[in-house]
This record gives sequence, structure tokens and C-alpha cells, in this order.
Amino acid sequence: MVALFMVTAGLAAVYGITTFGPKLSLQNKIKAAKAKMKELMLAHNNQALRNRDKMKDDAIAQLSDHPLAISTRLQELERKQSV
Repeated sequence: MVALFMVTAGLAAVYGITTFGPKLSLQNKIKAAKAKMKELMLAHNNQALRNRDKMKDDAIAQLSDHPLAISTRLQELERKQSV
């Protein structure tokens, strides 16, 4: 239990949790640190999902240009063959 408190107190120091006052019980301190850690993890996961969605959107936009380029090239080749 003491080791868990030391870890959560360390997290509190790193992430600037201000709820760690002398009036809070050990259980409340642990709950606050766990809640903050979960909040940070969810924010990180959310950002990762947003980045992945942006990469997919960029890839789709890039690929949507290919059919137009291919059809233009095909028309050029057909013109050359007919000449």
C-alpha cells in the first residue's frame, strides 16, 4: 500500500495534481491520482485516434486523385495510338 502511494504521489508531482493536500485521506489521494492517470491516458488515446483518422483522410484524398491521372494518361495513349 505504501509503494502504491509513493507511485501515485510521484504521478501527482509529475502531473501537478493539486488535490494532494494534508486533509485528504490516503484512499482519496490514490483515487485522485488514478483518476488523473486515466484522464491522461484517455486524452492520449483520443489524440492518437485523431492522428490516425487524419492520416487515413490524407491517404484517401491522395488516392482519389489517381483515377483522374490514370484516365488522363489513358486518353493520351489512345490518342497516340490512333495517330
